[in-house]
Amino acid sequence: MSLDLINNLINGLKENDFVQNFINELTDAFKNNDLSNNTKDNILKQEDVLYQVVDIFSNGAYLQNTETNKVAKETDIPKDVLDKIKNDSILRFKDGQYIYEKELTR
Repeated sequence: MSLDLINNLINGLKENDFVQNFINELTDAFKNNDLSNNTKDNILKQEDVLYQVVDIFSNGAYLQNTETNKVAKETDIPKDVLDKIKNDSILRFKDGQYIYEKELTR
């Protein structure tokens, strides 16, 4: 009995023009914004920019861009660099790779 009531409510919402228009506009906004790619590209891998390690996980780290203060997840850090760094370490993105800046970390 209660399942029929829920199904009727859901079907009624689908038919409601206001709700349907809202869903369509929201879908279009996400498609146009492409948040998944846009965020990472604007924050990480900018040539000769410094990044502070915020947190480390098994195959990468969360890096904070020191110019914009934005944080993003990065999994494209070489294993030898990951083995050397810890929280608050400084990395520089140069010539297509992350370099550990030992002197700047101190």
